[in-house]
Parts: sequence; C-alpha cells; structure tokens
Amino acid sequence: MIWIVRIVRQAARVADIGHMVEELQGVDELAAGLNPAELEHIAAKLKELACSGIALLVVEHLMGFIGQITDRIVVMNAGKEIFEGSLANAFTNSQVVEVFLGGEDAA
Repeated sequence: MIWIVRIVRQAARVADIGHMVEELQGVDELAAGLNPAELEHIAAKLKELACSGIALLVVEHLMGFIGQITDRIVVMNAGKEIFEGSLANAFTNSQVVEVFLGGEDAA
C-alpha cells in the first residue's frame, strides 16, 4: 500500500532486522501473520532504524501497524498515487474510502 519494494523473506519477518541496515531499502507486508508481540517488536525496530537516519519504504495493509511506525503515508491504487498525508486524513479522504470499500474505481 505504501511503496513496493520486496527484499525481505518470510523467515526474516520475526527476526531482529537491525543487522540488515546496510541492505534494507524497503519491506513488503512485513507484519503479515505476526502476533501482537511480534508486531510491537518489529515496529520498535523499524522506528529505531528510521531514527538512525535510515530511509524506509514500507508496503503494508495493517493500518494499526502503519500508525505505529510513521506519520506520513502514500496510498496507491492500480499503480497510481491517490493520496499522500497522515493516516488519520486517509480515513476521511473520499477517494481512499471509495477504493478500499470497493467503489467503481477500485482496481
């Protein structure tokens, strides 16, 4: 949902990702299948990396998880950006709501 970069395998999803800093450019669906404790751990690690100056590109559909790790999101539909701003504002954006509730323009 945010940016599409696939470099992390399922096996790394519950691992400590700190050692991957030099190679880490983005993560795709990192939170998929994780329990709440694992989500909290991964969110903390991503925030640590971001605070250290590492730019992260994250593709994710779990909005609660996204809200823990960033202040800014980009929403895409059919390969096009339809929204950029805060998560709270995305929930009130008519185009975002229409696309993700299955409106006519949903891909």
